[in-house]
Amino acid sequence: MPALWPDMMRRWQPGWEPAHPILVVLVEDDPLVRDLFAEMLAEHGHHVVACRDGDEGLAALPDSGERVMLLTDVALPGRSGRALADEFHRRHPGQPVLFATGLPGDRLPPLRKDEALLRKPFLISEMLATVDRLAAAA
Repeated sequence: MPALWPDMMRRWQPGWEPAHPILVVLVEDDPLVRDLFAEMLAEHGHHVVACRDGDEGLAALPDSGERVMLLTDVALPGRSGRALADEFHRRHPGQPVLFATGLPGDRLPPLRKDEALLRKPFLISEMLATVDRLAAAA
């Protein structure tokens, strides 16, 4: 079952709104990494649905028409991050995908113009800035 992270920033700073809030479907198989990313994204003002694998991520995708972003690991059990991203683009054309991976460069999927890649390890500030940039362009 995906975990829906509350919008924590609104509780701590009433009246604060991010410039481009977006629903982030986060797919990461490492529970510690998933929880950290979800908490930081929520604190930054985004709504987050955190999923443990590609199948759960696919089931968590909202109906088309919503502003949504997929943030996924590339190497996942079962459905790969690339396969998940392809289905995401089919359902949500023009919406962004952010891949986060520790894989070596020769094992990375080719990127589309509405996709970006962060190599683990990276700073949380890099992730948040990339999410904001992609959300602003969506």
